[in-house]
Amino acid sequence: MVNIDTFRLTSEELTLTSDLSRIIATTITECDSSSISFGKYMELALYQEDLGYYNNLLFKFGKFGDFTTAPNYSKVFSCCLAKQIGELACYLDQVYLLEIGAGDGQFMLDTLSFIGDKIDCYYILEKSIRLVGLQKNRLSSELSQYANKVKWIDRLPPEFEGIIFANEILDAQPCDSYIINEGNIYRREVECTGNEFQYINKAFSPNNYLKSIIDRLPRIVQNSSYLVDINLNSVDLIVSVANCLSKGFVIFIDYGYGQNEYYSAKHSLGTVRGFFRHRKVDNVLILPGLIDITSSVNFSIIALAAIENGLEFIDYTSQGAFLLNCGITELALVTDNMHSVKINNEIKQLTSPNGMGEVFKVIGFNKNIDFIDWMGFSNYSQANRL
Repeated sequence: MVNIDTFRLTSEELTLTSDLSRIIATTITECDSSSISFGKYMELALYQEDLGYYNNLLFKFGKFGDFTTAPNYSKVFSCCLAKQIGELACYLDQVYLLEIGAGDGQFMLDTLSFIGDKIDCYYILEKSIRLVGLQKNRLSSELSQYANKVKWIDRLPPEFEGIIFANEILDAQPCDSYIINEGNIYRREVECTGNEFQYINKAFSPNNYLKSIIDRLPRIVQNSSYLVDINLNSVDLIVSVANCLSKGFVIFIDYGYGQNEYYSAKHSLGTVRGFFRHRKVDNVLILPGLIDITSSVNFSIIALAAIENGLEFIDYTSQGAFLLNCGITELALVTDNMHSVKINNEIKQLTSPNGMGEVFKVIGFNKNIDFIDWMGFSNYSQANRL
């Protein structure tokens, strides 16, 4: 039994998670198997209308929320990305930037403040109605001079020409988990016992596509009991991006690994975890709607899906290397003494292997453009890890 009192929930939080728990429990009981896949649980917990983590009104970003993204941590992150975007923009007739999942809008605000005059239109694809409202309010109050350049869309546009950017989006796609034990495959599902959600492993026969992925897994997975996270929703996302883009560039930033590292001994229990008030939560089946559930990205699968669907792979490297290539250290030299210590500490956090520098990766693609020498990938390639 989970003692929710240890989380010191507010009455609003307690009501929200209780209401969402009832919806998930009802969904489970209405299934013939009396259980749902973990991916379905993750989808409900994160995206259920009004109550899911990304669709409720509770604050999530920064030191008073549950997690801090790179744009929230420091403007130097967006400044470096703006330099990269500015370089790529030179190869476009019109500069259309499309951000997938803009969170609290910080990257949008910073990018517009740096290079807004060079951007013809800034599109935001956002699932959450709540976050759209937050983004619009912040744009109106903090950078209203660019309000006419920002457009919100609910699906990827066809024949898009421009730059597509996403930060920490792939990890938030609902993923499924499987137990592989001496050639036998079991899917991790969720059942409701009493008032608690619990895992149950059920024998599973994968379809041909999923089986092809499983068959390519490293030997360590095939020959031992191993919890495998496979995120087909993230694959679907990169395929959709590849199909919608007629000409331009794609930049994805997220935490994850190449396949051999992803499926190594240290990840034998999977990569799914949760965050609540900046605390890591291993049991993500508690407090639905309050826990940010996430899984690390398998960038090898992402790269393969992108290439198979018409994108040209440019490179793959750590966030730290990418930002260094974009001149992040130079930003510390142009600040006054009062801010130099703060900026230096932010740069260290964003680039250090002990901070965000190594665990976060950057992957880039082109389509129908003859330009491969991106500044962000000029040194320290990790493409051999894919």
